[in-house]
Amino acid sequence: MKGFFMKKGKKVSITYYISCRFIGIIVIMYIIIIFFITYFSNQTILRDIRHQIRQESRYDFLNIDIKNEKLIIGKNFIFKENHIQKIILDDSGKQLYGSYPIKDLENYPINNKKNFDK
Repeated sequence: MKGFFMKKGKKVSITYYISCRFIGIIVIMYIIIIFFITYFSNQTILRDIRHQIRQESRYDFLNIDIKNEKLIIGKNFIFKENHIQKIILDDSGKQLYGSYPIKDLENYPINNKKNFDK
C-alpha cells in the first residue's frame, strides 16, 4: 500500500486523491447531462416541426379535390410559407404540383409514402 499514494517519490494526500475523483465524476455527469439536454431538446424541436407541418397539411387538404378522376388544387392551397415548401406527388413519386426547394432533391426517392383514402 506504500506505493498506492506515491507520485514520483512524493506522498499524495488522501484529500487530493478524493478531490480528483470527485472532479472526474462531476465532469462525467456534466457531459451526460449536456448530452441528454441536447438530445431531448432536438426531439422536442422535431416534434414541434412535425406538428406544425401536420396542421398546415390538414388545412391544405381542404383545398384539394378530385373530380372526374382529376386532381383539382384550390386557389387557397399554399405551396410555400414560413420556410416550408410543399409539393404534390402521384403514387409513383412523380411531381404533379409545386416545386422542390433544391432541384437536386428530385433525384432522391421518397420512402415515407402513405395512402390516403376518401
